Amino acid sequence: MANLAHLEKLSLTNHATVVRLRDRLSVGWQDWQDRRKELLVWRDAHPRRSLQLRAPIDISLRTLSTDVENFSTISIQVVSFTDGLIFSMGHSLRRRYRYDGVLIAVGDILPQQLSLFQRCGFDRVELDLEFDPTAAPYAVLQGFQPDHVIQA
Repeated sequence: MANLAHLEKLSLTNHATVVRLRDRLSVGWQDWQDRRKELLVWRDAHPRRSLQLRAPIDISLRTLSTDVENFSTISIQVVSFTDGLIFSMGHSLRRRYRYDGVLIAVGDILPQQLSLFQRCGFDRVELDLEFDPTAAPYAVLQGFQPDHVIQA
């Protein structure tokens, strides 16, 4: 068995690309491609923990599709609220590639877009801007519970 102690000792820093959280290991797309075998060994050695992928908006879904079953959570970085690609990605991950884990949109998101994120298969959004979901009108939230909207 490979020595995985270094994965257990990772700390959260601004420069970390693999981050150990309480119950999961959060990994960036490039690290996943570079260290896939090692990360799968870690996941198999820790059955109560899971892998979370932090994916860029420009990731190829065709490339990602071969690996979606390896992640309990996929978070996709939204660079601009005007980029509609994120909605197609959510819809495709759910319908075409049958991803059934947690799907999170992170970044530049407008509160008015929350219902569209939900319709496109996202479980949660993490907003860059200051937003109080408990003060939002129902028309904005449309089914998102306050704990599903997180201020990043």
